[in-house]
Amino acid sequence: MMRSIGFGLALALTALSFAQDKVKLEPTAKAGESVKQALEVDYDFGGTVAKLSCRMLTKFKKSTGSNVDKTIDYEDLKVVADENELPLQVSQVEFSLAANGELKELTGGVEGNDNARTYLLIMFIAPDKELAANEKWTFESKGNDKSGIPGYKYEATFVGMEKVGADDAYKYTTKLGESGGGFSVKGTYWVTKDGKVLKADNEFTALMIPAAGAEASGKVRLSLVK
Repeated sequence: MMRSIGFGLALALTALSFAQDKVKLEPTAKAGESVKQALEVDYDFGGTVAKLSCRMLTKFKKSTGSNVDKTIDYEDLKVVADENELPLQVSQVEFSLAANGELKELTGGVEGNDNARTYLLIMFIAPDKELAANEKWTFESKGNDKSGIPGYKYEATFVGMEKVGADDAYKYTTKLGESGGGFSVKGTYWVTKDGKVLKADNEFTALMIPAAGAEASGKVRLSLVK
């Protein structure tokens, strides 16, 4: 009987130790590395809807000090509004990230779009400390006026481990709120230990689209293309 109680106690302590395990991502980037992701964005302009779809090819160019320089090229980019495909003028996006994934600078993209805030729709910032399940981490950025990046507050909560296909993923929920503005994003990300986003499922509000002259709310879906 005592042996049975001891065995049960050992199992309980083992379970407790797993429950208390903390995790910390270790983002890495290598020159020449490239990642392809499928992106879909549903916009709602107060009843008028539009949809963007594309594949994004992101390439790591070089490291400059504490920043990582990358580019994005869009493949099969389409924006459809009221069943009509809109003509687009698109240039390569050039941008810099901090080591944790924070957007520092950005140029290029879709003409008539707020390309900086659009990038924030899919930006995951890796917490710089270990987090237990349901533990929260906060971060604040002053943005970059030159690149049109607003200041914002960012919050990430580690949910736990979850499979995405055959990959082990770290699941996080996030919140981003613009400082002094209405633009906000709520997200769920599944990422690898080295910070690569396998999948994201996000919602946003008050995203101004200059070409439309209106703000949109909507949903974003991002997935890794292997």
